[in-house]
Amino acid sequence: MERDVVDQMEHAFALATAVLERVEPDQWAAPTPCEGWTVRDVVNHMVGGAKIVSTELSGQGEGVNYYVNHLRHRDPVDAYRDAAAEAVAVFRADPGLVERTIPMPWGPETGATVATMFMGDHFVHAWDVAKATGQDSDLDPDLAEMLMPFARAYGDRHRGPGMFDDEKPVPAGASAADRLAAVLGRQV
Repeated sequence: MERDVVDQMEHAFALATAVLERVEPDQWAAPTPCEGWTVRDVVNHMVGGAKIVSTELSGQGEGVNYYVNHLRHRDPVDAYRDAAAEAVAVFRADPGLVERTIPMPWGPETGATVATMFMGDHFVHAWDVAKATGQDSDLDPDLAEMLMPFARAYGDRHRGPGMFDDEKPVPAGASAADRLAAVLGRQV
């Protein structure tokens, strides 16, 4: 049986959590493939993204500033684990959410699109952290392949400063995760 989009998002969050759990204490300040961002900065962004899902989809997002330090006084892994669980819980509490169109800060999206977008975002940011900390970055080839068409279309729609750089070339034989990261502008 094929996983539904919420199961897939939860799986991507679990992959990211596993990568974060392997970050050594002296690696949180390491630079990542996201230019100008440290490992800690990437995780802060991931926590903020998960909070966008849980807050906006539960109808509590009006006026919320997601661009703050979500890791202040928090262990980064615990903060991520909690935020990811809250995002999944919103979908689990309302199974019809995946079918509805929801107003998001950047425009209306279906719940399924939001889940897929954040699944891809967290998968690629887990790749960023894995690369930055010397971990295996070939996270889940099947999930990476499944996300590729969505990432290409979404990336093309949002290319530009602050979002996604142009798609980068990849060497022959690159892993699915490397190819997905390159679609979203990462130098592999």
